[in-house]
Amino acid sequence: MFMFGFKGTKLTPELRAHLRSTKPGSLIFFGRNITSLTQTTSLNHALQQLALEAHAIPFLLAIDQEGGTVLRIKTSPSMPSAFTIGSTNDPTLAFQAGKVTGEMLSLLGFNMNLAPVLDITDSNLNSFISSRGFSDSPHKISTMGVALAQGLSEGGIIPIAKHFPGHGPIALDSHKMTPHRQVSYNTLLSNDLVPFTQLANTDLPSGVMVAHVAYPQVDTSEMPATYSKKIIGGILRDQLKFKGLVVTDDLEMSGAAALKKVEDRAIAAIRAGSDIILLGWSVPMQKRAIKAVVAAVKAGKIPVSRIDESVSKILNYKVKYLSSASRSLASAQSLKSQMKRIPYASVYSDIIAKFFERVPGLSASSQQFKSYTVVSSVKSFQASFKRVISEQNVIVTESIKSRFAPAGNSLIVYHASSPKSLTELYEMPENLRQRTIVVSSHHRAQIENKSSFLDVIEVLSPHPNLGGFLASAINKSKSEVTLNR
Repeated sequence: MFMFGFKGTKLTPELRAHLRSTKPGSLIFFGRNITSLTQTTSLNHALQQLALEAHAIPFLLAIDQEGGTVLRIKTSPSMPSAFTIGSTNDPTLAFQAGKVTGEMLSLLGFNMNLAPVLDITDSNLNSFISSRGFSDSPHKISTMGVALAQGLSEGGIIPIAKHFPGHGPIALDSHKMTPHRQVSYNTLLSNDLVPFTQLANTDLPSGVMVAHVAYPQVDTSEMPATYSKKIIGGILRDQLKFKGLVVTDDLEMSGAAALKKVEDRAIAAIRAGSDIILLGWSVPMQKRAIKAVVAAVKAGKIPVSRIDESVSKILNYKVKYLSSASRSLASAQSLKSQMKRIPYASVYSDIIAKFFERVPGLSASSQQFKSYTVVSSVKSFQASFKRVISEQNVIVTESIKSRFAPAGNSLIVYHASSPKSLTELYEMPENLRQRTIVVSSHHRAQIENKSSFLDVIEVLSPHPNLGGFLASAINKSKSEVTLNR
């Protein structure tokens, strides 16, 4: 019933001894555990061999591969953010994104992804969830999020949707505190719970991660949902009829600190109805939590039936993945060859292309310009833009501070790719803003005072051909203006 994080990139004697003595059923990988695809595959294989030798039962091996800002496995192009995927309004693309991501993770030895995010984000992306969310529309989240979850499942991965019953459009970060959402059950039901209800209505083998967020109007104890029988048992299990796994967010987070001791946190989470208890960082906390739960069962504080219910459910999931856990380790060459057969690059590129297809026509006034000044510190953005638009009509600079004096008939294309580039953007004189198209690929690059610019396109996902996609959209806009004359 426990999911542990661990240090390092190898199965060391110390880690082996810790796993043998504590016997967690699941492990989670963070960036600290990953250096390459070959290393990751080898480590997953070694861990599964340990589990099979010790207990004949495989680990659930989990990772956060949401897309956008939350990516443990790096690829080029990288998986776009949920917001970018949601902006395509194409559930087929969402399914394909989930499928290729699932195939990739499965090939590397994982069997669980802590995604998709089914939280509602706010339209201005100022919430903690920001671009990790598909949309501010619960119905769009349902369609796109469940499609991505189905794709993950098709790719051989258990999807874990988060953060139930909805982190919501609030700015507070549950890693640092326990946010309190003043929202009624009826409001949750008609908004935040819509995507989770949709997931519960499928027969998808899946799970739900519970939020370290308190909902005082729903549970007057003011405890976070992590410890709430009313929310996990009453709403998720009884009302939504969800039959999948319930996973806690990391109990080491400050959002879980309504109970001071990790021992009390683990016991309360299990009593509330969670099946898997996540402790991602501290070995001493992991040991103390397991010891406390064992003692609580022996003392009758946690009914044995509560443990049996979760263990039975977890084992049913593990049976599905026993064959993949026991497969032989692929060579580095074979792994590389198999990765090439997964069309993740084309799918991720299709998402960005579809995003630009759905961008409203660029401002008609942009058609008056005959040349372009591209401001970007990203070489691939510069190069891909120039590949689409005749190079003699394009001037490139990395910063508006480096002798920036664009010709009067030049359209300025500004690429906001980092916090630094945003700072420079806001220093741009008003007369230049009026002939500037801003394309933002940084996840937190919410552009202020958008109306002062000619156009603002918030992709919120990087891509090596991003400049080319923008240039194609400009050309398309020009063609449409010509046809309408």
